[in-house]
Amino acid sequence: MFSVAMMNNLHRALNWKSLALFVIGFGTSFTFLSYAMETLPMGTAYGIWTGTGASGGALFGMILYE
Repeated sequence: MFSVAMMNNLHRALNWKSLALFVIGFGTSFTFLSYAMETLPMGTAYGIWTGTGASGGALFGMILYE
């Protein structure tokens, strides 16, 4: 969800700070997905990862970026 917010921030202001936060956010997200796939099947881990990002991103957008 943080990466989705940073994607919007990067779109609004293209600068190094926004780009760094965007890359760090997605890097962290993929790291946690990789960690989850050590114990969960890939389909389950990816489904949860995608659902959390999509629903969280939508809620984040509705709350912060009316």
